Amino acid sequence: MPIIQCRPKGFFSWGYTLTGASWTARSELDVFGESGSLLIEGQRFEVKKQGFLSGEWQVWQGNEHLLGAHKSNPLTRRFRIKSAAGHHILQPAGLGRTMTLSGPGHRLKIAPNHPFTRKATITGEGDNPLVITFSFWLSSLVWRRAANNAAN
Repeated sequence: MPIIQCRPKGFFSWGYTLTGASWTARSELDVFGESGSLLIEGQRFEVKKQGFLSGEWQVWQGNEHLLGAHKSNPLTRRFRIKSAAGHHILQPAGLGRTMTLSGPGHRLKIAPNHPFTRKATITGEGDNPLVITFSFWLSSLVWRRAANNAAN
């Protein structure tokens, strides 16, 4: 059962470093908007939202589309992720910030270390670093939205 530690780059940052698996990664949310990037073992991937009001995100490496995520209802935190291996579901595990990922080759829990931190841990079974890192990126996007809504 791999354990991946997810640590924010700084106190106010929504960029994370993921360590503990046989690979390392970085997850970055753009300061403005809902796009960003992933860096896995030196390979860079771009995460692009498909329109201001859309519930669609895509992961690109250069001109190659690798993953997509769809959020059908703006009031929920459930995503359907499409990869070459098939469809995965990223959804909340109850009322807190914990998210679960299930799908081909993956059964993971993404959970904050405690209620008052942005540090998180990923536990469970997963075999695709890109799917895992993108799922964490989507989870941190949900957490940032909630933090911004609470501040307003």
